[in-house]
Amino acid sequence: MNILFYAKKISIFIGMIAMLVLSGKMQIEIPGSNGVTSNFAEVALVICIPFFSRWYFATFLAVFTVLNVTPEGSLFGESYNHVIGVTALWFAFEYSKKITSVTRFILFWILGIAVYYFIFLIPLIFLYHFVMGSMTLLEAYNSILLVSSAAIYEYVVTTFVAVFYFTMHRELGQRKLSQLELLRKNQELYKQTSLLQAQYDATQEGILVVSAEGKMLNWNKRFIEIWQIPEEIMRSRDDDAAARYSLKLLASPDEFIQKVEYLYANPDFSQTDTIELNDGRTLVRFTGPVRSDSGENLGRIWFFREVSDLIKAQKEKSVLQEQLHQSQKMEAVGQLAGGVAHDFNNSLGAIMGAAELLLISDFSKEEQQEFIEMILIAGERASDLTKKLLLFSRKENKVSTAVDCFKIATDTAALLKHTINKNIVVSVENRSAVSSIIGDDSLLQNALMNMGINASHAMPNGGELTFSLENLTLDEEYCSLSAFEIDPGEYLEIAIRDTGTGMPPEVQSRIFEPFFTTKEAGKGTGLGMAAVYGTVQEHGGAITVYSEVGVGTVFRIYLPVSSESAVSTDQTVALSRGTGTILVVDDEELIRITARALLENLGYTVILATNGLEGVNTFAETKEEIDLIILDMIMPVMGGREVFSKLREIDPTIPVIIASGFAKEEDMTALKQEGVNGFLNKPFRRADLAEMVAGAINVA
Repeated sequence: MNILFYAKKISIFIGMIAMLVLSGKMQIEIPGSNGVTSNFAEVALVICIPFFSRWYFATFLAVFTVLNVTPEGSLFGESYNHVIGVTALWFAFEYSKKITSVTRFILFWILGIAVYYFIFLIPLIFLYHFVMGSMTLLEAYNSILLVSSAAIYEYVVTTFVAVFYFTMHRELGQRKLSQLELLRKNQELYKQTSLLQAQYDATQEGILVVSAEGKMLNWNKRFIEIWQIPEEIMRSRDDDAAARYSLKLLASPDEFIQKVEYLYANPDFSQTDTIELNDGRTLVRFTGPVRSDSGENLGRIWFFREVSDLIKAQKEKSVLQEQLHQSQKMEAVGQLAGGVAHDFNNSLGAIMGAAELLLISDFSKEEQQEFIEMILIAGERASDLTKKLLLFSRKENKVSTAVDCFKIATDTAALLKHTINKNIVVSVENRSAVSSIIGDDSLLQNALMNMGINASHAMPNGGELTFSLENLTLDEEYCSLSAFEIDPGEYLEIAIRDTGTGMPPEVQSRIFEPFFTTKEAGKGTGLGMAAVYGTVQEHGGAITVYSEVGVGTVFRIYLPVSSESAVSTDQTVALSRGTGTILVVDDEELIRITARALLENLGYTVILATNGLEGVNTFAETKEEIDLIILDMIMPVMGGREVFSKLREIDPTIPVIIASGFAKEEDMTALKQEGVNGFLNKPFRRADLAEMVAGAINVA
């Protein structure tokens, strides 16, 4: 690059020398100057000035002018003053670049050329002759006057050329600088535009910018990929064709068009919504107005992000969470089994013992009544234990209703009493005024059960396990410092406190980590406390742990309270009697005998069937007589679901009550949708049976 630079300078310099040589031969006589001639070489020198980027180039050219390059003598005679004059012109030229006003620029050069001629060029040469002794002072003075008079013509020509040339050079230079600046800005703009477009294309969102009239202005590659519009259509900016391609993909094109029309009718409106495509993809769309600094409406920008994978991942996460909850339930149920079996056998023992005693005929009526009440109490206890176990282990979708945490804690404590060591005292303390929250009772009971079982493992030699409930207010400072996303307000604190071995700090810090366990290999999944943590999060709450080795541990769960009251499941129902014929279909003989006795006592006529097929045939033969059917779900030959369908085929209006000790949730849900009149849990009491039957027959 440097060689080319200096080669250009040398070429220009040689050209200037040639011009000076030629100008030295172009002498003319100036009128009225006593035959004085001039070659106007100063014009060539002035023209040379802008081509030199350093002062020594101009000086070198000035030195050249005083050399003897022709047989007749030097170009300008003995004009040694050019060495100073031309160099001074170069400095003047560099200074003139700073003058912004054109008028001042012209005046500067008119004065500058005058100084060049009448101070440097003429006086200095004759002063040189005077100093050298070749002229007297008077001769030098007369020569100055004579040459100055003749040099006026040369000054006028040189000044005109210099002013015109330097002004043009200045304007061309400024224009060139402007063009270079414009080119630089264009290059920078292109660079920024390319960078911006690259950023657009690198985003996961499809971006479309439209004018206020709805015409496409700009877009990125992701937009084309999402909407599968051919690039040639986008390049042609054919809005109608692009719209046609987009509408083909929409599951609800009419709804989409209505939303777009509303947005263009309301240019200030922003919107975020979800769009379903007919190929199964889901898009999240955001659109908002684009405005200038002055507030002028320039158009609208659209963002489209495909969230199909995210939705799929969320569904999979939900399924995994449900599996985790259910797995923890089953793990706890497994630990419950031993204790439940022990207490269940105790209840059965009481029932069997009292029944055998009743077979002895020499007991008084009062003693027989006492044995009967013993059987009822033991049966109720066994039934309640079974219901709680089924409720705890059920698998269904998470629900959000008003639930009573005091009842959940009480039920959990009751189950734990049948499960953990008998030398552990389990108690519930309720100091709360409001114990109702919005949540899922099964998930919450699962959490409390897991924490209770873990606490029992920390008390192998016995101790105390306490569930305490209390209301408190969490302020903004506490909520901001919490690791959970909770809002200030009223909360229910559930404290689970044990007097066990406690935990060291390193265990406390990892207690909620998935798969972290302090148990031996094969004796714990490490998911129990992680599931508790997730349950608390799902309920918008927080959980903390404090423990001291050798003293015990306390977990505190904070859940936002609700003003809604939990629905009580223990309502007293008045005994209802009635008339009509009821078909009881059940494969258990004891259930059939009991149901017939209870129903006949309530005033009903009863027909019995030992299995599903028999029940269908019996109903087909006597359907005109039957007012209601009580149907078991799990039977041989034909199951309750199939029996129900066939009964409804025979008579779509016949009322049916399902009686079952355990049924699959999906079966129950389907039967509800198909119009079952009610569900009766086995073993049932007379009051429950009376209410359910009376209600079904009256509705029918």
